[in-house]
Amino acid sequence: MGQPSLSLLISSLPKSEAIFQRNQIIDMREKLQPARILLIDDDENLLHLLKDVLIEEHYQVVGFSDLTSALAYLQDNKVDVMVVDLYLHSTDSTVVFKALSPYALRIPIIIHTGYSSYETAKEALRAKFFSYIEKQSSPQQLIAEIQKAIRFKYQLEKDFLEKLVKEKNQKLEKEIQLRKEKEHELRLSEEKYRLIVESIQDVILLVNLNKEILYISPSVYMLTGYHPNEITRELIQQILPSSLLEKLDLFIQQKGKTDFSLQFREKITLTHKNGSLKHVVVTVSRFFLHMQLLGYHVVAHDITSEVEAQQQIQEALGELSTMYDAISDYVMVFNAEDLTLYKINKSGELFLRMFNPDVKDFVG
Repeated sequence: MGQPSLSLLISSLPKSEAIFQRNQIIDMREKLQPARILLIDDDENLLHLLKDVLIEEHYQVVGFSDLTSALAYLQDNKVDVMVVDLYLHSTDSTVVFKALSPYALRIPIIIHTGYSSYETAKEALRAKFFSYIEKQSSPQQLIAEIQKAIRFKYQLEKDFLEKLVKEKNQKLEKEIQLRKEKEHELRLSEEKYRLIVESIQDVILLVNLNKEILYISPSVYMLTGYHPNEITRELIQQILPSSLLEKLDLFIQQKGKTDFSLQFREKITLTHKNGSLKHVVVTVSRFFLHMQLLGYHVVAHDITSEVEAQQQIQEALGELSTMYDAISDYVMVFNAEDLTLYKINKSGELFLRMFNPDVKDFVG
């Protein structure tokens, strides 16, 4: 088989009409913003002729007769299509291919040469230049190639932008989905925490530095007889008196630490809605955000039943002591572990005084 014809090789370059005519938006852009064409040709007469022809076609045209000036222009300016002579000032064609191939991926380059050959056409294909046209062709053929190149470039830009937008949308969708998942996890966590807080009997209270309520658990009703929305500033003052905060600050100063977990505990008495007294152990600590003090975290633990039970025990012991003293027999109570004398009634005390006047020495 012989070598393929030059025209067949040229027709294999990437310039399919199917790509160029897919979207009318490309036509609109060409009408709204004239494309900029960069001409490079050492034939000054031909350069001026091509400029005039293309300007009449409403293109912006910039022309250079040497490669160095054209490359300098490309450093700071954008062009849509390049039309380049392959042999500038008798230089070898490889110089042009090497200098312009880095631009071929983003700017369609049309080789416009008076010395076409099979080898240079193959080199243009390898360098990914857009097309290869002989200078003997009519200006209309060159204009047609430029129009195809412009459409091709705009289509590439459109495809690139669509791909970029698609990737951005996919990334955004992933971020939105991830945020929704995190918000769902946070919501579940908050619900679990709230369920735990609202199921315990201790009162959880968060107040800012002005003692304004940020949060108070429903268990406050059991302690005070008031629902959370009925809690007044006066009641907060009972649960968290200023003296307690002053003691907390003094306690922290004495510790001389910056430990945010430091807390202070104190027993207080507050009045229930029904008028009864409630004995409460209040534990107060500070809470921060970004090292800034925002307010106080308070846990109020109702110890009324324990206090009342202790009082009943003391009353029972008092009644038992009165009963012991009323008995005429000698009553002595010894510690089961070491047999030391724990309690003695008056009759027993009188009996022991006969042997030891200081009977208290016997009582452990």
